Amino acid sequence: KPCYKPPVVTGLKFMKSRVINHARDSPNFVSTGILMSPTIISVDLRRIRMPLVTPYRLSYRTFDEFEPMIVELRDNQGGYGFGEGHVSPGSSAETREGGWQFAKEFAARLPSCEPMMGCRMLEKCWHQSPVAATALMSALEMLLGYEGLSKAEGIRVPLVTPVNAVEPEAIRSEIEVKL
Repeated sequence: KPCYKPPVVTGLKFMKSRVINHARDSPNFVSTGILMSPTIISVDLRRIRMPLVTPYRLSYRTFDEFEPMIVELRDNQGGYGFGEGHVSPGSSAETREGGWQFAKEFAARLPSCEPMMGCRMLEKCWHQSPVAATALMSALEMLLGYEGLSKAEGIRVPLVTPVNAVEPEAIRSEIEVKL
């Protein structure tokens, strides 16, 4: 049984503003016009509102929906990177709107940028919005080919499932069903 209802997606796309046709237009081109290093050509930011079938209860808040932000980067050599982050209101001073604003402003700087330079720029300002910065950094690191983020084969990861019941007997029953 799925734990969420169909998501609602909103988003933005930032792209390289023009195509570079001549070596003299960019230090990344050699005289043959072949690019020496990858540069980011597009950034897609998405906010997804996923209503939950069963509320997710934490000590400081009960969630009826999740609203993760998803980052997708593409480079001029066919590479791609994805990152995701969910600002959990109440767990820190970071807000969903603040994280989204940070992501939009930073993403606008990435087209035409080399991924490593994007990482260096993000390292200087990540503290302004840690969850949004993590989503962006994960996408940059995947684009750079970090081994742990670019596995081609399937990976099995054990997940911890939340328990929503509050009464002792209901907790026992819920755990039995999930085992």
